[in-house]
Amino acid sequence: YGLDHPRGAAGRHGGLDLMLASPHPARCTAAAPGEVPAPDADVLLAMIAAARAEGRTRIAVVCHARQRNAIACGLLAAQHRLTRDGLELDILPIEDALVPLISGTVPWEAIIAMPDLRGPVFALLTQTTVVPPVD
Repeated sequence: YGLDHPRGAAGRHGGLDLMLASPHPARCTAAAPGEVPAPDADVLLAMIAAARAEGRTRIAVVCHARQRNAIACGLLAAQHRLTRDGLELDILPIEDALVPLISGTVPWEAIIAMPDLRGPVFALLTQTTVVPPVD
């Protein structure tokens, strides 16, 4: 979806230095019939670890409102020390993420979007920020 460049080197055209990740739909399961599938905690922890490896400490998980509690509970159960060492983790429904995404000044350094929300998240980011042309 984006350009891969070293951390802090968004390029001469400007733009955000933002990591956008999304779990594969096959790694998302519904806790009960009729519920929205959510990613396994180990998948989310791996994506958070990848962001942390790049020095990103402000991370958002954008999901559906019906997924929010399941994702939060799964992460807390999997690793209770997740927010230590300066990590700021927001788990928010897409409705709450809309204003920051369209503001052009996203408060996060990494966004983990659920599979069905990655397209809208990326589209909002490209409409409100500078996406440099491919050189």
